[in-house]
Amino acid sequence: MKYSKPLVSMIFALGLLSSLGASATTIDVASSALADGPTFNNGQGGVPFGFDPDKPRPMGVSQPGPTGFGGSSFSSNPSETYTAFRMSPKDIFGTSAVTMSDLSSISYWTKNLEASNSSYSDWQLKIYTEGDSTNWYGKRFMFDRPSNATTAWTQSSTATLGVNRISDKIGGTEITVDTSNDTLSLLGSVYGSENILFIDMIAACNSGCLPVNSYLDGVNITLQNGNSATMNLTVPEPATLALFGLGLVGLEFSRRKRA
Repeated sequence: MKYSKPLVSMIFALGLLSSLGASATTIDVASSALADGPTFNNGQGGVPFGFDPDKPRPMGVSQPGPTGFGGSSFSSNPSETYTAFRMSPKDIFGTSAVTMSDLSSISYWTKNLEASNSSYSDWQLKIYTEGDSTNWYGKRFMFDRPSNATTAWTQSSTATLGVNRISDKIGGTEITVDTSNDTLSLLGSVYGSENILFIDMIAACNSGCLPVNSYLDGVNITLQNGNSATMNLTVPEPATLALFGLGLVGLEFSRRKRA
């Protein structure tokens, strides 16, 4: 019996959202479970995680994460010039919307194997907000890339990462901002009413640079109300795949019974 990727993603999302009762939650996210472009639908598809549909998905690899995050993580896949891990905060937290003013902090861990080589970059945080009838997004907030001096796992956070560029899709402007002043807190005060489409973690090469050669894990999103979700990035475990299979069998049984 063959099932579509959207069905698998939907079952994964339903199982995930039903477990988000606590204010602080850790979620295991396998790279194979990231929704494709039409299913994720720029954070509007009702599923919590996806990837850029025009590029390869991040790879789940057996590279141990930082302390507390198990024996695997996501790889930037240095043979590619771009990959993205996308998160829909409203679906992660099970609410109708998450605004820029709702965000308290975002942090993540990277292990940049080329930390001492300025030709390489690291995973970058971006936030997209809702657009209008003619623009698929409204604002895009691009944060500084980490500049780690070590190849060990290092945590980066919006507490220290500045904002280096704001794209206004609706207004048609590209704004370079003062990274010493523009922080997530300031974005929340200036653009607080903007609904978030998705939060992007990208491994991408700027002009003249080499592809990113870095691992990603332990992505945390914390809201002003204290709710927090931490994403433990993994390769699929046999037990997880078995649970997916049981869910699919149960769904098919229920469909046949109704028919």
